[in-house]
Amino acid sequence: WLKSFPMMLRSTLSGARLAALAPGLASSVVLGGSRRPWCLAQEQQQRCATTGSRLPAPEELAKLSVAKLQELAAEHRVPTVGCFEKEDLVRRLCQVAEAVKQYGSYAQATSEGSSSSSGRATSTADGLQRRSVRELRDLISQAGLGCDDLFEKQDIVKRAQEAQAILEAQKEKAGESEASQRRQRAKEAEPISKGGRSQADFPDAQRYRELNVVLYARARCPHCVEAVKALRKRGLKDFELQDVEWSLEAAKELRRLGGDGVPFFYSRLTGKSVAGWNPGQETLDWLIRRLS
Repeated sequence: WLKSFPMMLRSTLSGARLAALAPGLASSVVLGGSRRPWCLAQEQQQRCATTGSRLPAPEELAKLSVAKLQELAAEHRVPTVGCFEKEDLVRRLCQVAEAVKQYGSYAQATSEGSSSSSGRATSTADGLQRRSVRELRDLISQAGLGCDDLFEKQDIVKRAQEAQAILEAQKEKAGESEASQRRQRAKEAEPISKGGRSQADFPDAQRYRELNVVLYARARCPHCVEAVKALRKRGLKDFELQDVEWSLEAAKELRRLGGDGVPFFYSRLTGKSVAGWNPGQETLDWLIRRLS
């Protein structure tokens, strides 16, 4: 057991690094009880530690059926909470593949150790060496790593170097994501018809936003899926959605509001609610009238 302990510790630390590189999936990276990461970069390849198989490329994922995507997600233990459409499943699997890829790049960069990176590492270590142990522990915690097993300051400094590298990678990733979101918002604001009207200008969609509506739903409910598709079709890309199947707080809130089924719409502005969905409706006017 003592001989295998360093390997166990390295596996746990690797899972923490991956969680830090994929903040959106951090809550599902470590399995409850076992504290064993479900996906790691092995041999600098995008392979799943659970199955040993590679995750398909994004263009290949888009060609798969919903049933196959769900099977793939279950095989790689990828959480599907909030995935109501095929595009959501594809996006979630792509996020996992990207997180594994980032971790592989990080591991490769830290292992190669060129002369320039060595100089930077020395400078970073000198700066960290001057910090207090409390400050180093705070830095390590921010990166999602742990240091309860470390007692010597030199070991804590080394762990802090890893934490700093992860935080820098997160910052760079956040900048790229923000730029991508700006491009996406600009694209959504472009006219979709010759008259120059955009989806955001639909009166029913605008009124839906004004009513501050919350939709309570679950992914395996066909009427919930229809409702989500209808809202997105009317240009509502950022509406509030609570998944009662995965969130205990959302389920409690639904019962508090008097709901006993999904889909369930609640307006924070008027305090009115609507249970169920009206299939075949081209607009949201029927829903707006009942919530107003």
